[in-house]
Amino acid sequence: MLYPKTELCDGLSFRTCRVFIILLTQCLTAQSDVIGSDKPVTVTVGDNAILPCHLEPPSNVRSLTVEWKRDGTFVHVSRHGKDYLDDQDKNFRGRTSVFHEEMIFGNISLKLTNVTELDAGSYTCFVPGLQSQVKRGFINLTVVCVAEQSELICSHQPIVALAGDDVILPCYLDPPISASSETVVWTRPGLDPKYIHVHQDGRLMFDYQNPSYYLRTRLFVDELQNGNVSMKIFKVKISDAGKYFCFLRSMLKEASIQLTVGVVSTPIIEVVYNNSGRVVLQCESKGWYPEPEVVWLDGEGNLLSAGPTETVRGPDDLYTVSSRVTVEKRHSNNFTCRVQQKDINQTRETHIYVPDDVFTVQSSTCCVWSIVIVIFITVLLFIIIILIAKRIKRNQKNENEQTEKEKDEQQDVKKSVIPRKPNYMKKQNAVENTCEDLPILKGKKEEDQRDQLDKMERSQREETSEPGNNTEDEKQKTLENTERQRKTSCSDGERLGRREEEWRKSL
Repeated sequence: MLYPKTELCDGLSFRTCRVFIILLTQCLTAQSDVIGSDKPVTVTVGDNAILPCHLEPPSNVRSLTVEWKRDGTFVHVSRHGKDYLDDQDKNFRGRTSVFHEEMIFGNISLKLTNVTELDAGSYTCFVPGLQSQVKRGFINLTVVCVAEQSELICSHQPIVALAGDDVILPCYLDPPISASSETVVWTRPGLDPKYIHVHQDGRLMFDYQNPSYYLRTRLFVDELQNGNVSMKIFKVKISDAGKYFCFLRSMLKEASIQLTVGVVSTPIIEVVYNNSGRVVLQCESKGWYPEPEVVWLDGEGNLLSAGPTETVRGPDDLYTVSSRVTVEKRHSNNFTCRVQQKDINQTRETHIYVPDDVFTVQSSTCCVWSIVIVIFITVLLFIIIILIAKRIKRNQKNENEQTEKEKDEQQDVKKSVIPRKPNYMKKQNAVENTCEDLPILKGKKEEDQRDQLDKMERSQREETSEPGNNTEDEKQKTLENTERQRKTSCSDGERLGRREEEWRKSL
């Protein structure tokens, strides 16, 4: 006999602990009641059925007698952990059993294999050794023929869930029959592997399960006997959205169901700016899926005309929406921003109240700003006019100065005109040019030139007055005398230049 491990046995020998547990179990057993099943167990012909029955609170009944009957006939008898089948009805021979290992926890359920139509009826589970008032539990067994097999039905409406919540994909057999011995397979096409949950031989087959659903799915094992093959998904993700299939292999039954996953958030309203006594409101809501729509309402629930909704989809596939509306002063000044998504039937809204003084203050502010803008524009135009006038005046002054300058240049040109010299003076000019580069004799040279010009003019006048007396020989002599004077001046200048250079070196 096996006993559960307990801290009460710490420090005690095995035999002492065993006696202690037996006495404790007897005390608890006397206070336990037998509990059957309120729901009928439905099973198909040829399948196995489990008729649930247990003690509440749980207590060890392995040392007691447990009797199962149907319509007064014995179906199965267990005493002190052994089966006594002498009085068993012959229709149940070799097809019944109880869970002896589970009896220490109060589980006295009956397993019936290869069910036939004759097995249908009301069963009673009885523990005569109990001292409680409830010693019997009742269970009804319904058997369905193969020709009357149930249909596998899943919800025809999409199942909607919000990200992070748990969701149940309902699927069941109708009329209800037991699926305890069935292999239940949930799949989702498009995934690799496509298996979401595989229930076989009473447990989950992890080897076939898609990794993204690891430890996030389960079946209602206790409900399988009633034909409930629904699957529960924990902490739903956006990526879980899609079409799922439930398949019962032995029955060759399949049904599908659609899962829609959404994400919502509460919108935020703020005043963006004001213009001409009107208030501009902006509504923004971040983190929606699928894409929602935004509408504005006044205090009476009437739709307001707003600008186009701006939608941005982020890298996490979530949508951010924003909308603006310009409002005027109304009776209530209450405004509502509503963000809704019809596919997931979700709506979030935020209300705002705009006081009357906001419109008044904004109107006054607008007037002040208008006056400031007008003054600014006026001053700016005045400055521009002054600058233009100054530029015109400056241009006129420049033109006048240019005109005066041109006149002065013309006068200088007229003054610089010199009468044409006679041919016999060309050689004299050549001689004069030899000494022009001497800076010290510049003044003296100019004086000599003036004297020479005066002499030449007097000579010309004399020649003009006495043409017969001037001969070519006399002109030649005059020219030679002029050249000798020039050479004498140049030699004198050279000597003065050398003296000045020696004087500078001595300093």
